[in-house]
Amino acid sequence: MVLMVTGHPRSGTRLLYRICDSHPDISLTTEFGCFRSLGVPLPLYILGILGRCWATRNAPILAPPGISRRSQLLRSYQFEARFLALLYRSRLPLVTVSDIESALRHLFPGKRIVGDKFTDYIFSLNQFTELEGISIIVIYRDCRDVTASYLERIRTDWRGAPVVSAFNTPQKIAERWLSAVSLMTRYKHKVCSIRYEDLVQCPEREFEKLGQWLEVDPNGFSRKLVHNSSVGSYGHRLSDEELSIVMQIAGPRMEELGYK
Repeated sequence: MVLMVTGHPRSGTRLLYRICDSHPDISLTTEFGCFRSLGVPLPLYILGILGRCWATRNAPILAPPGISRRSQLLRSYQFEARFLALLYRSRLPLVTVSDIESALRHLFPGKRIVGDKFTDYIFSLNQFTELEGISIIVIYRDCRDVTASYLERIRTDWRGAPVVSAFNTPQKIAERWLSAVSLMTRYKHKVCSIRYEDLVQCPEREFEKLGQWLEVDPNGFSRKLVHNSSVGSYGHRLSDEELSIVMQIAGPRMEELGYK
């Protein structure tokens, strides 16, 4: 099985990735983007992967716990090189899901489920839900907390990063969140939707849900990764004006999703 983990940025995708990756039957990359360009000639696919690797060269695509960031980066570079070498040796005319799955299985031997966590996959659900052999999990979160977390990041760690400059206001973030959850809702019968707040506050129930979706033992997911300290933190991170903007744009859809 090929697994995609996705959702709007700052919705808990990394937590969900770590939970899934902690299972003995599952191994995933993170923000590799290996499924972004399907059905294209191999040279174009390789160029796309190399471009992504260069743009995110300080962000490891393999993040096993307990080792330094430098070691994570070294392992990631080696993984990327081996992945591309496997595809190149196969001389594919057009890159397909099965080709990527084959390469990932070679690099993650013995794993029943392989895949990638990538936030942008959610904006291509119309494409991915039509493909066979892909299981998709989408995580969503209160738009107020998403906006607060996103704004905090672009003012600190992401300062000046061109990839986030297009979404640097509460209005832009809320509108993008609205687009993401609308797609999730449209394809709700084809994806597994996980509510972030339920995951961190009632993990056992959500682990059961994940286990049923992926057909794995839910006891294999690590319980040590879950905490709920960030739920509702928008209250001291968004100004009244920022909060008003978010509610005006996303309020109705948030209410539909159970957010008060």
